[in-house]
Amino acid sequence: PAAEAASSADATTAAATESCPDINAATPECSARREALDIWAKVEEANDRLTAKSAHVWASAAMSDARQGFEQAKQAFGAGRFIESRTQLRQVMKAMTDIEAEGERLFETSLADGAAALADEKAAEALAAYERAVLIHPDSVEATTGQARASALPKVLDVYNAGREAASAGRLDEAMASFRAARDLDPANEKVLAAITDLQLKVADRDFRAAMSRGLAAIEKGDGERAVQAFDQALAIRPTSAEARDGRARAATLAAQATVGSLIASAESAVSAGKWEEAAAAYDRALAIDATAETALSGKRRVVELIEIETELIALAAKPERLASAAVSQHARDILARASRMTPVQSRLQTGIEGLQSALAAMQKSVEVRLVSDGRTTISIQRLGQVGTLQERVIAMTPGRYVITGTRKGFRDIRLEVEIRPDSAVSTVSVICNEPI
Repeated sequence: PAAEAASSADATTAAATESCPDINAATPECSARREALDIWAKVEEANDRLTAKSAHVWASAAMSDARQGFEQAKQAFGAGRFIESRTQLRQVMKAMTDIEAEGERLFETSLADGAAALADEKAAEALAAYERAVLIHPDSVEATTGQARASALPKVLDVYNAGREAASAGRLDEAMASFRAARDLDPANEKVLAAITDLQLKVADRDFRAAMSRGLAAIEKGDGERAVQAFDQALAIRPTSAEARDGRARAATLAAQATVGSLIASAESAVSAGKWEEAAAAYDRALAIDATAETALSGKRRVVELIEIETELIALAAKPERLASAAVSQHARDILARASRMTPVQSRLQTGIEGLQSALAAMQKSVEVRLVSDGRTTISIQRLGQVGTLQERVIAMTPGRYVITGTRKGFRDIRLEVEIRPDSAVSTVSVICNEPI
């Protein structure tokens, strides 16, 4: 800034070089010239700040005098009278500093006056005070907020008074709407906030009593679910109300009984329709509400057994080769016996029964297998024993997995794994040891 001031000043005068040809010289004139330039820059900065704060509005006379003095100081500088210019610039700088200080005092006073006028609901006075503050500090949140509140105050009071009239007439919801509208206009208005708080208590009391009445009426009608909803609404308003807690407990018991009954009916219907998994889920929900409900307990046990039996029937029928084992075959018969006792046998279970019965019957029917050899290989079949040597022979074998081995002196043994399926056509198996050792 000082360099800019020097450039501006020196560009307008030739006297500067005449009275002080070397600005860095130690003469009184050159020293005054340097100091004047420094002060000049500071004056311009102060002038810019005061202009931004609209000082020409709230300190018009002082600003006029200071700017006039600044012009005189410039003229003295341009004429090469640096000592005189320095003195004048010092006076201007002090004047502008005093104006800035006065501006801060006026700003604080305006804020205080505005707040007091707002509290007294004097809208015009409050607006004037805050407008002065905004002139000095346009970016002040407190000042701009106060200005907005003062501007809105007449409308706030009109809406607030309408709310009071509605509240006095017992129209609480209408009153609350008015108070909230006033709060939207001025969120910091203490009178409006207090009115909302007071009205909220009255509304809460009204709504609590209404919810309790609805809950008790629902219990009388046997509608536990609706009663629970009503008492929950009452407890949301007064969480510690023993009256509401007691009512809810009674309603919950009533609702639970109705829910359990409905779930059991749904489960029984699902069982009849063959929807056992759906039935099991319904029984589970019923038992989650009342773990001692005997109808749900016995119904769940039956459904679980049905599902277990069906799972076994399907698994055994899906792998019929396992039925070649005596133990597995007996297990299959035991499962069929359990299934037949699940009276009445439903179509869904009957499908599994018939499938396993067919698999068992098929596993008991022999299938012809043609063995071919060289007459020198000794053949043995697992579970059937030694067959001996042969050229060709047809053997009846029940379905299942077999291991056929062939041995011949001087040759490597041969081992074959064969699966005989119930639906297999006559197949040929060649067993010949032909790899010399």
